[in-house]
Amino acid sequence: MIKLFGKKNEEIHSLSDWLIFAAPAKKEAHLKDLRSAMELAKCWFRDGVATVPLELQALFNANEITKDIVISKGYPERETKLDNFGKGRNHDLVLLGEAGTERFLISIEAKADESYGKVVGEYLKTVSARSNVPNRIEQLTSSILGTNSSNHLRYQLLHAIAGTLIEAREFGAKQAIFLVHEFHSNETNDRNIARNNHDLNAFLSELFEQPINLEPNLLLGPVAVNGGEFLPVDIPLYVGRVVRELPS
Repeated sequence: MIKLFGKKNEEIHSLSDWLIFAAPAKKEAHLKDLRSAMELAKCWFRDGVATVPLELQALFNANEITKDIVISKGYPERETKLDNFGKGRNHDLVLLGEAGTERFLISIEAKADESYGKVVGEYLKTVSARSNVPNRIEQLTSSILGTNSSNHLRYQLLHAIAGTLIEAREFGAKQAIFLVHEFHSNETNDRNIARNNHDLNAFLSELFEQPINLEPNLLLGPVAVNGGEFLPVDIPLYVGRVVRELPS
């Protein structure tokens, strides 16, 4: 049985509980049918009770490392402290699972056709001289990619990977998975989806130090990050993607 918990550890037993206890910031803008936040919540209650979505279970079944995984707990809208520079990373959903004696931490990033945030180089041009953003980005870039510059990459992916690994350490997990859960419909824009695929692959190509084209239902990895003051270096990381085609 899967147990889901809200932002203040409230138990979530239904879709309405999720929307009350784990609503995203600016929920009026985000909680709309065919958009990622709402569709993520809905897909966990397609059968009326909390159940691993079929497309997510298919990915688990298709990959050797996750084929026996049992998801036990989930935390929608969980915030992870990334560093000493202020607000942390908000995961769309954090999952805990076990396969044999191994504990897995899975961070879900839900997407319809919303972008992966700002491009780092463009974002840096918008911050004030007193902002901690440049320090955070420099620290994340060094800890994850082992380089000094991530100007061409999407900022959201930097803190998503960092948050996944930090949460894995916090929960005592031995394996970490960052997973993009996409929801396509007649309301999503094909050009935006293509942009997101390009941006995700560009980031992963830097992370894995080789050209990457991540297809649905595959898990890439393991890969080790450079590590740093806040980021563990000893937790293997996998990256995957699933797609749900929503009915018109």
